[in-house]
Amino acid sequence: MSYILNFRDKSEKQFLTGAKAINLAKLTRAGLNIPMGIALTFEAAAQHLASNGLDHEVQALLKTINNSEPTDLGNNAAKIRALIENAPMPQDLVDQVESSLQFLSSSVSVRSSSNLEDRSNFSFAGQHDSYLNMRGLSEVADAIKKVWASAYSDRAMVYLRTLNMPVQQIRMGVVIQDMVNADSAGVMFSLHPVTGDRNQLYISAAWGLGESTVSGLVTPDEILVDRDTSGIVSYQIGAKEERVVPDDAGGTRTERLDQSNRDQKVLSAEQIDQLKEAMISIEEIMAGDPQDVEWAFANEQLSLLQARPMVVLEGNTGISWNSPIPKASWRRNWRLGEWLPDAVTPLFSSWVLPGLVASREEFGTQTLGWEDMTSFSMPHPWFCLVHGYFFTRTDFPPFNVDVSKKERFAKMIQTGERVSRWHTQSLPAYIEHFKSHLGFDLKAASSDSLVEFVQQLVSEAGEFWSFIAPIGYGFEEMLFKTFYNETIEEENKPHHSILFSGFTSRMHDAQVALFQLHEKIKAEHATEQVLAISLDEKGVQSLPIWLQQDISKYDAEYGHQVVSLDIYFKTLGETPVYTLRALQSLLRTDAVDPAVKLREVQSKRKQSVESVLSGLKGTKQQVMAGMIKYYQGNAAVREDANFYLQIGWPLIRRAIKELGFRLVQANCIDNVDEIFFLEADELQGLAVLLDQELMDQEPSAKEPLTKEPLAKELPDLKQIAQSRFETWSKQRELNPPIVISDKPVDQKQHAAWDAETGLMQAIGASPGMSSGKVRIVISADDSNDFVKGEVLVIKAASPLFMPMMLLASALIVEVGGGASHSSLVARELGLPAVVNATNATEIFSNGQLVQVNGETGEVLLIAQS
Repeated sequence: MSYILNFRDKSEKQFLTGAKAINLAKLTRAGLNIPMGIALTFEAAAQHLASNGLDHEVQALLKTINNSEPTDLGNNAAKIRALIENAPMPQDLVDQVESSLQFLSSSVSVRSSSNLEDRSNFSFAGQHDSYLNMRGLSEVADAIKKVWASAYSDRAMVYLRTLNMPVQQIRMGVVIQDMVNADSAGVMFSLHPVTGDRNQLYISAAWGLGESTVSGLVTPDEILVDRDTSGIVSYQIGAKEERVVPDDAGGTRTERLDQSNRDQKVLSAEQIDQLKEAMISIEEIMAGDPQDVEWAFANEQLSLLQARPMVVLEGNTGISWNSPIPKASWRRNWRLGEWLPDAVTPLFSSWVLPGLVASREEFGTQTLGWEDMTSFSMPHPWFCLVHGYFFTRTDFPPFNVDVSKKERFAKMIQTGERVSRWHTQSLPAYIEHFKSHLGFDLKAASSDSLVEFVQQLVSEAGEFWSFIAPIGYGFEEMLFKTFYNETIEEENKPHHSILFSGFTSRMHDAQVALFQLHEKIKAEHATEQVLAISLDEKGVQSLPIWLQQDISKYDAEYGHQVVSLDIYFKTLGETPVYTLRALQSLLRTDAVDPAVKLREVQSKRKQSVESVLSGLKGTKQQVMAGMIKYYQGNAAVREDANFYLQIGWPLIRRAIKELGFRLVQANCIDNVDEIFFLEADELQGLAVLLDQELMDQEPSAKEPLTKEPLAKELPDLKQIAQSRFETWSKQRELNPPIVISDKPVDQKQHAAWDAETGLMQAIGASPGMSSGKVRIVISADDSNDFVKGEVLVIKAASPLFMPMMLLASALIVEVGGGASHSSLVARELGLPAVVNATNATEIFSNGQLVQVNGETGEVLLIAQS
């Protein structure tokens, strides 16, 4: 097993190295000047204990500590440290460290990176040990063991007990980096640490290594910088009597400074400006969270040694929707945002969402070995959460306008070939690979293995998302639309989206299979029986056996689809009620076969392409044909990509709920669903405790893991989970804007409603014009009254609404874009649709008569109900 990760590597095991290592790796891959380094995973420390037969003894001592008073912890903590430091390091780990040191300098720093350090709610600063200027394998190995041991320092044990956290929860990783022999070093904060002023950056600076500043050895220079103007608000020279420097024999030493050095400013104006620019970059990369950064200058070159979120206590200032990054712009309904219409839960936002976003930012996780899709650079950070709602960054770096048409088309051909290979080779291989996950025994797995299993699925989903995101509707077809409108001038030209509509997909297969099942019910004369039963498990059990089996088969094939990517929400196949509800909707009216609709759209697409190309000649015709072929290649795979992106969600949910069941048995939480209101690092630590509780049971007691309560050694997180649930519930009641920006907002980006004229200007997503009565559908329950020919008005896309789309005369969607599921399905069905219809579910009312123009994006209120 590999216990070491390079900062430049992408790995699903990154989360096993601690926040310090994760942050340094992220900054490294973002291109900032981070000293070259590696990280040891938590597994390395665990293996050190296990290989020396110390794991049971250490856990027994930790239990004693956990039951002791905070003032009486030192003796047993010292015993644990001695056991760790005196035991020989496993040879396979020694070999891996030795191999890695060949790529680092002769002098390195060895620092802690635990699962509880560097968090936004508490920093754990100073609780563990670091060792500077370590030289050679022997010194480094000893330093690693001392860092592991410092997980159980007296101060760390007291700190954990003060926070009412079990000492068993801590896991220790290690960061090893090239040593920076600093001329000056210090700390900077991205806001004023006392007043909280976001417009002032705070910098502390001293001579020598940063240890003198962070340890409080000297009074450093203190500088305040205006974020906007870069002007120095104040520069206070500190009494820098000493400095810490590397010792020639290894380690560090302290030396006295003369008066001239004490009185001299540590930083020049140019260096202050460098620090300011670096801090702004770091804050952006870290999703806008205020940052605490350690830095060093050596030979005039700036190195960044650490970045962690500041622990900031915010007052109750009311609800505001401000950009977390000055001068940045954000959009709620673009790409991933189309899958997240609601406020997100803590476990999803701290585990799954960062994995998806990081993969997109960094062009893949390399988990599946796919080719990277680097069609355009992502701004960092690519997303933020404001009051629980997901927003995507929209102030992108400018396109390279100097690229020639020849180069652009060459890249398009290359990308098109890559997409085609993915669809015909990589995707089938992935589907086959995924089958191996189905054999994973969730009940028999250790809790730690369950965490790793979920992380593997998240990493694969991240790889999947990083590949499919660039083939969406957005950038590519926006570029095509411009070229199309400039080239084809006729007023009666086909809407450009028709050229990329009507491709079969697994999403479409699900619609066809559902329609065929509804036809079978009618043929078996079971319509009245199905319509009469209640929409619950009891109602499902009263169905004919053959229909129960057919619904089960349908759910097994198509039920992994989600109503939201947030893992809190059930997938469609978790209960047969979803499918039964859809069948009832189709049976209440005369539904149209989606296969017939698709053939109609395919015929229209073929005629439109012929019409467009026949009006062109020479180079224009060749270019247009090439572009249509390229974008059709993307369109042909988009829905399959969306369909299989979700395939791991049922397994992710089952694994997490198994962990939740164990936490309930351990009296840690009250009910299984409370696990979704814990955070990722909390759950990772709890998994270790769950496994230890099981190890400590008698052999005869290990079998009924899910029947007998575990010992009461885990923390009681019921109140924390409940508090977070209440916060999330309040967030769900908010009405977030479509756009957040410090810049003037382009009103064309979102819907404009004119109450006097009754006209809403949204964005056309599927051409055609139709009229009908409004039917607003917020939840599955609202679908019961839907009548064929009504205009379906929804907040966001979901497979849940698919049956109603087969019956609707038009579609209005609050959140979404041209690549959203609702837009693509609407074009497949030839259904007029508009998206980005902000607040449509509040502006319109059931029964109102509206006219929808899917080409212009206009919705006209014709008559009140």
